[in-house]
Amino acid sequence: MDILQAMIKAAKEAGDILLMKKKKLKNIQTKKSSSDLVSEADLESQKLIINTIMNEFPDAIILAEENWNGDKRILKHGKKVFVIDPLDGTLNYVHGMDFYSISIAMLDDGDIKYGVVYLPETDKLYFSEKGNGSYLNGLKLYRKDNKKLSESMFVTGWPYEPELFKKSYEAIEKIQKNIHEVRILGSAAAELCMLAEGKIDGYWEYGLSPWDLAAGVLIAKEAGMEIYSISHKEFDISKGEILATFKHNINKVYEILKE
Repeated sequence: MDILQAMIKAAKEAGDILLMKKKKLKNIQTKKSSSDLVSEADLESQKLIINTIMNEFPDAIILAEENWNGDKRILKHGKKVFVIDPLDGTLNYVHGMDFYSISIAMLDDGDIKYGVVYLPETDKLYFSEKGNGSYLNGLKLYRKDNKKLSESMFVTGWPYEPELFKKSYEAIEKIQKNIHEVRILGSAAAELCMLAEGKIDGYWEYGLSPWDLAAGVLIAKEAGMEIYSISHKEFDISKGEILATFKHNINKVYEILKE
């Protein structure tokens, strides 16, 4: 089995676990029991993904929320590093919403080579191999760089860190005035795939982790979108911030954020 096939297999089988566990949430009355079941779903999904990858590639390095110590050297210099998020959009999942995803990427020396994002509720499978484009359920995705900023729909997220609240709110306030609308949806990986698909036209967020971004970044980029940091620098997956939109709108957004 090649790398992309293994990633797709892992994502879809993990999706089956999340769907099965989510059905049980409807019958749970207490917050604690609900949280326990979500934690169980998250861990089972992660275990399946890790086992699938390690069975095929015993020399792989796994990077996930539970096992990363913050050492950025793994991201920048590691070989065959699989960056996984077994449940991106946990709060949506807890509340019975359908918008959550499974995200798996593979990096070599900091370069994102493969990305897979799966949305179990809608059976949407996004995948990409660097240099070979992005696909949704086998159909190629590509965005034409022709959307006016004033007609654009942007999506963002709300950070967990209180110190980023003010910065995030100010960015929403500034960008909202210059585009059609801003939305917060709750799954970074899925939002980047929506950007690739053409459902939205821009995405920015602070306070993210590598597993939130890795797969979705490649999928959006291979579909023709520009990926930068919000601070107008080259995108760095370890920095936790992203601005993604059309090339001709990037500088306009930076000017708006500087106001």
